[in-house]
Amino acid sequence: MGEDQEPDGSVRGSAPAERDLFACEAEQGLRRRMPGLSASTVITNAQLICLLTALFVSIVFAICWPQAALAALIAMSSLHFLLSTLFRGVLSLIAPRDNRTPADHADERLPIYTILVPLYREAHVVPSLAQALRGLAYPPSKLDIKIIVEADDPETTAVARQLKGPFHVICVPEGQPKTKPRACNYALWNVPFLSEFREAA
Repeated sequence: MGEDQEPDGSVRGSAPAERDLFACEAEQGLRRRMPGLSASTVITNAQLICLLTALFVSIVFAICWPQAALAALIAMSSLHFLLSTLFRGVLSLIAPRDNRTPADHADERLPIYTILVPLYREAHVVPSLAQALRGLAYPPSKLDIKIIVEADDPETTAVARQLKGPFHVICVPEGQPKTKPRACNYALWNVPFLSEFREAA
């Protein structure tokens, strides 16, 4: 367990009110800033009308002209497969190729990579997952691996806290939606405080 971690799994220095702010931002931040990119609205009224209209027309067409409807379905499926295959082929032809070999950098010059690993009721995969992450071809001292667990998942939390190495446990407070993107958002917002930067200097 990393030094920046409290007994409850949160990052050191994160007061309850601040953790609540992180959770609120993780849940509602995108919907407030860019509602068009948020999945909070599953389907709009215009989309629903278009889908219902298309469904109605398809049913009428299938009832009145079943043979033609079947032929149209097969043709559209074949066309979709052909276009997707052509698209992938074109991309493979025009994609730039990088023939450079990776530079031989000294370990101390390599950047630190932070890896977010959200888990929920997955205590059984933690040991094998940690072993795979330790096997990355990168200096362990340059890895910052955040194991993100939910507050109502004590089993996964307990196993994650036993890990040694570049692992730090972040406990996400209860909230909705209980998804891994929300957990990652919370971890991104749970940043070190300015005092911690000075202590690390």
